[in-house]
Amino acid sequence: MEINSRIIEFNGERVILSISRNLLKRKEMERKVLSAVIQTEEKERERFSKDMHDGIGPLLSTVKLYVNELGTSEIRDDEKKEFVNQVNKMLDDAVASIREISNNLMPRAIHEYGIIKALDAFCNKVNQTGKIHVEFDSIGIEASLDKNVQLILFRVISELLTNTIKHAKAQNAHIKLHKSENSISLVFTDDGIGFNSKEVMENKNTGIGLKSIVSRIKSINGTCEIKSSEGEGFKIIIEI
Repeated sequence: MEINSRIIEFNGERVILSISRNLLKRKEMERKVLSAVIQTEEKERERFSKDMHDGIGPLLSTVKLYVNELGTSEIRDDEKKEFVNQVNKMLDDAVASIREISNNLMPRAIHEYGIIKALDAFCNKVNQTGKIHVEFDSIGIEASLDKNVQLILFRVISELLTNTIKHAKAQNAHIKLHKSENSISLVFTDDGIGFNSKEVMENKNTGIGLKSIVSRIKSINGTCEIKSSEGEGFKIIIEI
């Protein structure tokens, strides 16, 4: 409970005005958002660790074996040449794997061309699957936009579209990303089965993806408005 008091004049007399606010609901929502952030970050760490262990680790271990063999005097010259070729090939594979892991952390298209081209490419890939039709509209978004903001918006849209494909049974999704003089707005809609957004956001065991999205947007001083009900599709309005 938060209580604020001050002295005011009322009917010619000085009285104390006290205002109390119940902070329990706000604290509970903040706790849920923080929990969603922690779970999302932990999943990212696990994925990164698995990619490094399963992809890079075996390649470098094999390279080490080949290099150790090259140091012996028992290998013929033609065998050494073949060993060197194999080592070069495995190092090329390791470099490609590192690039792929790096691209997952910061998509290459964003780094080189900006978020609009990255989202165009992403939506085209989704449309090619035939599972859903995605329309993407953008106005005023420049490649010079802060890279952190671009990355967060890309991750948010990716998460929203992934959720739609997995859970919504939607045929269509629409993404609008517009920049005005002082703000950026993102509107994402789908024509899927919808859900009770109030129940999902208040339940600590559901809506982890949405809560993570809310926390990401809050991290760049943005706001989210989620609109959905059963049988009515889904809509989220984000302002930054």
